[in-house]
Amino acid sequence: MFLFGFRGVMGVRRMIQVDLFLVYVMGLVIIAATIATSVKTTSSSQIVSFEDALWWAIVTVTTVGYGDITPVTATGHAIAMVLMLVGIGLFGGLTANLASLLQKSGQTYGDAILELAAEVRILKERGDRLAR
Repeated sequence: MFLFGFRGVMGVRRMIQVDLFLVYVMGLVIIAATIATSVKTTSSSQIVSFEDALWWAIVTVTTVGYGDITPVTATGHAIAMVLMLVGIGLFGGLTANLASLLQKSGQTYGDAILELAAEVRILKERGDRLAR
C-alpha cells in the first residue's frame, strides 16, 4: 500500500513538472512576442502585430521554422537565436523526460506482474496446505 501511494505521489509530481515546463515555454513565447513587437521596425518588417510576433515565436521555439514570417532587425535576429537555442534545449529535455517516463512505466508494470505472480504462488501454496 505504501509503495502504491509513493508511486502515485511520484506520478503527480511528474505531471506537475510537465505543467511547469509548459508554463515556462508559454511565458518564453509571450515574452519573445512582446519584445519582437516592441522593437524598432523597418519598412521591410514582416512582424507588424502581436499576432504575427506570437505566431513567429511559437514557430521558432518549436523549431518548425516555416519561414513565412522572419525578423529583419538585429534585435529580432538576437531574439530568434535565443528562442531557437532554448527551444532545442527545452524540447530535447522534454523528449528525454518522456522517454525516461515511458521506460520507468514499463519497468513498473513488469515489477507489478512479478509481484502479482509471487502473491498467486503464495496463495496457491496456502490453498494446497489447507487442502491437505
